[in-house]
Amino acid sequence: MTYSVEKVKKFKANLQESVLICSERCLLNATHWTTEIINGIEYPDHEKELLTDSIFYPASLETTNYESKYPRLTEQEYNRYQYAKSAFQMRQYENAHHLLKGHNAPRLKFLRLYAFYLAGEKGKAEEMLDILGSTENPQAENSAIPFLYEELLIGYDKGELDAFCLYLQSTVVELYINRYGVVLRKRKEYFKAAKVLLRSIHEYEYNWSAWMELCMIVQDETMFEDIKQLLNSDMPDSIMKDFFLAKVSLRLHLPKHHFDEAIKPLTEYFSNSAYITTQHATAFYEANQYKQASDLFQDIQERHPYRIEGLELYSNMLFLESNAEKLSLLADQCMRVDKYRTETCCVIANYYNISRNIDKSIEYLKRALKLDRSVHWVWTLLGHDYIEVKNTDAAIVCYRRAIDENPSDYRAWYALGQTYQILNLDAYAVSYYNKTLELRQVSKLYIYMRVPHDIRVWKCLVECHDRLGNREKREYCHQKAQQCKIGKPCVAAIELARLFAKMGQQAKAVKNYIEDMEGEVAEANLFVARDFIAKTDYSSAESFIEPVLSMSYPYNAEAKELLKELVALKINRRDEEMR
Repeated sequence: MTYSVEKVKKFKANLQESVLICSERCLLNATHWTTEIINGIEYPDHEKELLTDSIFYPASLETTNYESKYPRLTEQEYNRYQYAKSAFQMRQYENAHHLLKGHNAPRLKFLRLYAFYLAGEKGKAEEMLDILGSTENPQAENSAIPFLYEELLIGYDKGELDAFCLYLQSTVVELYINRYGVVLRKRKEYFKAAKVLLRSIHEYEYNWSAWMELCMIVQDETMFEDIKQLLNSDMPDSIMKDFFLAKVSLRLHLPKHHFDEAIKPLTEYFSNSAYITTQHATAFYEANQYKQASDLFQDIQERHPYRIEGLELYSNMLFLESNAEKLSLLADQCMRVDKYRTETCCVIANYYNISRNIDKSIEYLKRALKLDRSVHWVWTLLGHDYIEVKNTDAAIVCYRRAIDENPSDYRAWYALGQTYQILNLDAYAVSYYNKTLELRQVSKLYIYMRVPHDIRVWKCLVECHDRLGNREKREYCHQKAQQCKIGKPCVAAIELARLFAKMGQQAKAVKNYIEDMEGEVAEANLFVARDFIAKTDYSSAESFIEPVLSMSYPYNAEAKELLKELVALKINRRDEEMR
């Protein structure tokens, strides 16, 4: 599906109104996302000239489609609201809540309840204190929740809640009772929670924070398909829906065709959007195509040198590539932009880890979690660091917290399996490795049926079943491991080349098209080499491996692994002949 120019223009006009509506309610994340999307819209050249020359007359808040549905504020309400909003912006949440007591106009009611909620969150954070320390209280609760629940329930039953108060129900984080919003998410009542959020989204579609909360509720591919079908039926022309589907497919690590289906129409008109480019880079990262992801993150850095979003993933890739120099420069840049950001703390932690200063790495990961405890992969990284210092108990706690935050992240399950394998608890390790494989399948209907692409898990299962004495399962896993390859980087290269071409960056597109050709040659050579190895024609196999050794990563890495295997086979055959 492609969008018409008129549809994109209408979408942009609605987003421009959303900036006014969300910023007026102090929804900073939603406002920031919306402005970034508007800035990234690209029209065809003839349309672009008209936009450049035309003068823009923005709408006022009161004339927007959403606000015009409600009565205008009285002078007293307006003055009180501006006073409370200024207190809110100075993080005086209790004061903002107090100033708006007794006021029930939709805008005032939302800010009053939202301020009360954030005041409770602030108190909760102060109670929780240290990460994994003696003073940590992971059971701390938001004291505002019972009062918020009662008021929201009354308003919900009377039908008095507007789109933003409905969204607030889904933002009430702590467990109180098995009913609305995120309260339901914490009790795994996902469908009831989704119902409230969908009602909020239907009433006002352009609040990105509501979409993000819905993203957190979707737990697996089955629920994703249900939500997708419902949205396609109720909101067939919604562009916001496509942004949401692309985002949730990445969060759940779903098969890439889900992401491609949602992102393809967006890429045409948002090709220069930093957000869309970051989503593409994240998709390559999730597919372990680190070179392609790294190229996109570098492109974002060149165009937006002071944008920090997504750079924590870029630092993970630099760490995996052992590129200490680039990681050092990235850490320095993030420190200069904003040292009190979760992303910055993660980048610095990766720098200290690659420098083998694990204690400092742990310190910065804990700082990241103090800023935002819900970032699941930071818990996973912290667990890895505790493994480095041989604190397996703390590592297990971290991995379990990562799973609590995002049960669909296979990395935490895999890490748990490795930890229990280190402890020689192979039966537990096998169950966690099986869960990892389940999450890595194209579909849950085909578990263990497709050719796997993650050789590490199968090799670990081989070792566990060997120690457990399960010979048949060991052989099965060994066969699966033999079928594994690093992947098809040439496919990723051509995808990236097409993306750069759409962005008008010819040099980068040409570079990736050349890499695509190199990838096809490498894939063919290694396939033929494996066939010769199977036929024990080792000399012919070596002649096909050698050209790939001089190619770029990851082709040369795969060739080196195959050459090691070939050398071992040659030594074994020589030993047998000597006997």
